[in-house]
Amino acid sequence: MTRSENFILDFTHIYIDENIEQTENIVRIDCSDILETDLYCTKEGEAEIQKRIENFSINGVHFIDSGNYHYITKIMTD
Repeated sequence: MTRSENFILDFTHIYIDENIEQTENIVRIDCSDILETDLYCTKEGEAEIQKRIENFSINGVHFIDSGNYHYITKIMTD
């Protein structure tokens, strides 16, 4: 079952100072421990990202860290 929610894929902790943790209706998904995802993503990294977001739908607002993680949109829509 997928759920529609707003979430942050947090690879670099760029949003830590924004107090987003305290904002309602935003889920933070910590991805900082996933190796080989900066600029380019390996198949192993992609599989782990898919695993972490599989219960979320494409609907909602999704923060994807910085431009170094441009491939996230493709992973989310596959």
